[in-house]
Amino acid sequence: MSEAVNYQGIINFLNRSRLSVALSGNPYISLPYIQQFWATVHQDTDVDPHVLRATVNNTEVAISVDTIRAALVLGGANDDPISYPGTLIMGCFQRMGYTG
Repeated sequence: MSEAVNYQGIINFLNRSRLSVALSGNPYISLPYIQQFWATVHQDTDVDPHVLRATVNNTEVAISVDTIRAALVLGGANDDPISYPGTLIMGCFQRMGYTG
């Protein structure tokens, strides 16, 4: 039995999940742009929800939770849970056939 077959349940689950795009996307990322972002970033707490603001390639960039949700196609809302109890996670893995 090939290794891929052993993980087919997990792979199918991830493909159906809202994390699919975030895990499988292949974005083009420019190192100089990343460096410019981190060199200029600051948190803007004057707006709600708070955003990160930076200047990249002489353009102001504003990143919020909604921006990240849209870019990674996560869906959901700001008040969705960001952590889950271990029993829930293990139950999901067991239903997929994971025994480790």
